[in-house]
Amino acid sequence: MIYDYHVHSEISFDGACSVTDCAAAAKDRGIGEICLTDHLDIGYPVKGGGCPEIDQDRYNAALEQARAAFPGVVIKKGVEAGLLGGYLGEIEQDIRINGYDFVIASQHYIVDGDPYDGDYFKNRTPQQAQELYLTELRDNIVQFDDYDVIGHIGYVDKYLHNYDHLTHRPRPFEFCDYPDLIDEILLSAIGKGNGIEINTSNYRVHGYPTPHPSILERYAQLGGEVLTIGSDSHSQQAVGFKIPEAMALAKSCGLGYVCTFTARKPQFHSL
Repeated sequence: MIYDYHVHSEISFDGACSVTDCAAAAKDRGIGEICLTDHLDIGYPVKGGGCPEIDQDRYNAALEQARAAFPGVVIKKGVEAGLLGGYLGEIEQDIRINGYDFVIASQHYIVDGDPYDGDYFKNRTPQQAQELYLTELRDNIVQFDDYDVIGHIGYVDKYLHNYDHLTHRPRPFEFCDYPDLIDEILLSAIGKGNGIEINTSNYRVHGYPTPHPSILERYAQLGGEVLTIGSDSHSQQAVGFKIPEAMALAKSCGLGYVCTFTARKPQFHSL
């Protein structure tokens, strides 16, 4: 069975489709289970007036409507928590009281900006931008416990096109570039009984997902087992994108399972 465990709806400030539309897309593509992971970005300076928190009444009603319309598709209630130093306690409190099945912990805002906007890259070399991202992720993930997987390790590399003034496009980082930082991140997750995700959205940019395959191989070498795969879709057209390819990649990197979650408990499915 195919599972898409990173799906955004219009509940997110940047989503473009309803939960029912996401479920319809899953049904059309033979996806048996999806998890809605709309953004929780407490403290994040959202541009354009978007709300960084989730309207739980709206979210729950939308889930009920989608489940009723598509009973053949399992739809789990998840969240993507954007980590921001100084707000980790508030984020954990929100997670504890809102009954999620699944929590992704992601690093979007880094010191003074989000790579999505491009300003983050000003006055930084690609290597400085990458190392700063990993350092911020490491510092937050060591302190933050209430999550299930770390989202898109390599998020910063999706936006390397912002270095359009360089003759040669910078390359995404691999395990060998920052082995100590990456090991700290992976070992922290493993030590807490948590895991990582394969995020397939990066296939559009670099031809492989995040994290880089070398990091997936290292995760397997360290004994990591908890793994989810998600499209990071923000529209119904992207639901399920490259999930089978990512499953095959995970297996080739030495990983044995893909996980689904119910009430924060993982179920392991052989790849």
